[in-house]
Amino acid sequence: QLNAVLNAGLPEDSNFDQDTRDWTIYFQQQNGLTADGIVGPMSQESMNSQYKPQPKGPFHPSTHGQYDPNEHGQFDPNEHGQFDPELHGQYNPYVHGQFNPEVHGQYNPYLHGQFNPEYHGQYHPYSHGEFNPEYHGQYDPNVHGQYDPQLHGQYHPDKHGQFNPSVHGEYNEQTHGPHDPAIHGEIAIY
Repeated sequence: QLNAVLNAGLPEDSNFDQDTRDWTIYFQQQNGLTADGIVGPMSQESMNSQYKPQPKGPFHPSTHGQYDPNEHGQFDPNEHGQFDPELHGQYNPYVHGQFNPEVHGQYNPYLHGQFNPEYHGQYHPYSHGEFNPEYHGQYDPNVHGQYDPQLHGQYHPDKHGQFNPSVHGEYNEQTHGPHDPAIHGEIAIY
């Protein structure tokens, strides 16, 4: 317990030697107790209130409690396992770090919450998967960035909303597909 609370570096050999006594006195001094090196009820109670045992092995809420970065450190899949909201809580960048598919898995709104660039970073198909309004919300350039068919896929009104040149850029057959007045509206040809 002295090692965990004070980083004492004592050998864990069950011997209450002079070094252990010295660290006990130091602990007692730091906590306003009688500094006599004897672990009485008040010293033990003070230690119990500060000592939080850390079970060994990979993080799991059954042994470590609900994931809390204050107790378990910044989320790291090497220590805490592949991100899972049932184990680690609903994804939150302030708790689990900036969204990264290598750390948190391929973006999925059921795991990571409704797409939000503040949480998940600027939309990119590499990080968040092929643009899909069911996952990423109705296309909005303020959320998903300026429309780009390489990022958001070939323009389609079901995915990207009714064609609007101020949102999707001036009509371009390569970007927006063959002209269809029902989708793109009438275009003045000069």
